[in-house]
Amino acid sequence: MVSFLIFIPINIAVVVSGYWLLNLFDFPDKVAAISSLLLLLATTVLHHAQVHQQNNQILALIIVGYAGVLGFIKTQKYPLLFWSGLALGGTILIRITCILHVFTVGCFLLGCLLYQTKNIQKIIKDISIWLVGLVPFTFLGRLFDIIRYGSFFASGKRVEKLQLATDPMWEGLPQLDPNYPLVNSPHVGILGPFISPAKSIFLYDPLVLPCLVAGIAYWRRFHPYLQWYLITIGLNFSLHLVAYSRFFFWHGDHAWAARYQVTSLHLFLLPLIAVLIKEIPSLSNLKKNLVKAAITIALIVQLASVAMPLNLEIFQEVNAFPGSQYQLRLLKRVINIACYVNPSITKYCIPNYPEKENLLANGIVLTSFPLFFKRKFLIFGSID
Repeated sequence: MVSFLIFIPINIAVVVSGYWLLNLFDFPDKVAAISSLLLLLATTVLHHAQVHQQNNQILALIIVGYAGVLGFIKTQKYPLLFWSGLALGGTILIRITCILHVFTVGCFLLGCLLYQTKNIQKIIKDISIWLVGLVPFTFLGRLFDIIRYGSFFASGKRVEKLQLATDPMWEGLPQLDPNYPLVNSPHVGILGPFISPAKSIFLYDPLVLPCLVAGIAYWRRFHPYLQWYLITIGLNFSLHLVAYSRFFFWHGDHAWAARYQVTSLHLFLLPLIAVLIKEIPSLSNLKKNLVKAAITIALIVQLASVAMPLNLEIFQEVNAFPGSQYQLRLLKRVINIACYVNPSITKYCIPNYPEKENLLANGIVLTSFPLFFKRKFLIFGSID
């Protein structure tokens, strides 16, 4: 019940804020409505609609941050700037690395102001009002850390590392890497979101490639504000790749695709999905069918992501089920859905390994999606 009361409003907020931002980019109402719904249903936003991992909360607030800036640029209403900063301060309260999002929205604001005016005093004034909006929640987050950790500049990871090294509770365990939690070579977290079978953005967000093609094909037709938005999102994505490149948990497991990078990807996809939808009527039949096929595939992939408990394939890997070593979770999800319909369809079906069924059933976490699942469904048995 708590999940429903929290997640339904959050995901409605993602759709509404997406619609607002697309309107500000001058997309027609119908295109903005369809595109914001597709952002929810045809991208990994849908997967994170069921996960207690902050992504969609952060996404909604960042979209509001961008929309507030663009709304101010077009109307000169200063409350929009303040609300933009306030929303972005809320993201820092949720996750400290959201400073990267704040930085890129600030770049967007500065670029739009420089495009609009050369009056330095006005630019300083506008940025100052936006920064004032950042203060309340950012300060509140620091206050919480003083209460929890005793320091204005402490973070959860720093305290965790200190506790693991000094708390008697952990005596006798192997020593952590001196660089913990930054233990990987940089290429691991930079290439992983592109090529990892378990985390590739191209596999788990199939709209990435058609949206990239649309962005390149229609770039010269975009308004400078939209061009600058996409540039700042590219910077945002790059900064997140670098920031998490050495992090031991760069992939944010128990989630489809790379959890810490997908918010940047969702911000990138939002206007480009709208471009695809807007341009469909003017495309040739072949291109039109390709776009429709891409959207259909994306919808199927995301519906598959919520058709079963989110960590089912991960627990298959942990318990060494046959085939799990390949880590292609999308394929394993398809197999698990097929096995639910017919457990004898392949040797990889869970009921073929009764000695492991109980391990799996006891480890699965049920979330608010899907509504019709019960624990017995996890091992594809009958309902008594």
